[in-house]
Amino acid sequence: MKIKVGEEKIIVFSPKMEQMMWGPYEFPEIGRMPDGRLIVKWHLGEDTLADLCKVPGYAVSDDEGETWKSLDISKEPLGE
Repeated sequence: MKIKVGEEKIIVFSPKMEQMMWGPYEFPEIGRMPDGRLIVKWHLGEDTLADLCKVPGYAVSDDEGETWKSLDISKEPLGE
């Protein structure tokens, strides 16, 4: 994947650090879905073994990263 860096875009806001434990909104990953849309994934659980396999947060962009919307993968599976 070739990444072109441009103006930064906010994809998701986390609560203030004082309001949450350490862990959520870490480890972002970017990729492409089979249909060509950009997808970003991030860790949503706490930094504990119990939260290690929690479903991460996802956002998808139809316009090469200009705008983003939340993605519910239970309604739109990512495929293989």
